[in-house]
Amino acid sequence: MARVKKQIIGSLQGSIADIVIKYRNGKPYAASKPATANTGTDPVTVFKKNQGRFAGKLAKAIYDNVYFKKAWSDYTEKKDLVYQNIFSIHYHSINNENLEGKVFLSPLDGFLLNNPRIEVYEEGINIIADPIGGNAINPEIEKQLTAAGTIILKEPNKPYSGNLDFLKIQFSKVNLDLTGPVELNYHFAPVPHTTFNNYNLRKIYVSIITLDENDIPVNFSETTVNF
Repeated sequence: MARVKKQIIGSLQGSIADIVIKYRNGKPYAASKPATANTGTDPVTVFKKNQGRFAGKLAKAIYDNVYFKKAWSDYTEKKDLVYQNIFSIHYHSINNENLEGKVFLSPLDGFLLNNPRIEVYEEGINIIADPIGGNAINPEIEKQLTAAGTIILKEPNKPYSGNLDFLKIQFSKVNLDLTGPVELNYHFAPVPHTTFNNYNLRKIYVSIITLDENDIPVNFSETTVNF
């Protein structure tokens, strides 16, 4: 930046060609105009912006569930960084453009389910599996089963719908039965049902959760996916 020593008629201000006049301590200085700022329209920048927005919404959908939040809090050393930990993992684990990759509802893979299925019908969603068996479960501590998850929605079929939306789903609770088949149900409320139907691309992620007698989560199953 160069000092302007000779005053021209009036006060110097503004720009001339590639020169811009700036004031410092009441004295005018001439400097080159800065290069045009990156508008962020190149493919890499656009992808990073969309990926960050996507990972943030997905992390919030997981963090807002009390069972998943506890699991991630137990797993995260710094308790004030739980959300950031979920965000960071999912920024790298799943692609917002095509939904390829893995969603971690809980931080660990969890116990295996036998032949898990997700069935979607008009009133809601069922998750069904063959009997769990006793290998991964302690019935002295684990008393109930529930399931929870998130639905990622893309490709809206209504003009007023956003390009991306998330539904958080919490299933009913049932008493633990290691010998009978697992069947848990989520009923659509009116608003989630409408939102669900406003999108052509819907990917459902669900994990079965065992609870103790105080409704505290003990174990999480692997994540079951319906696409």
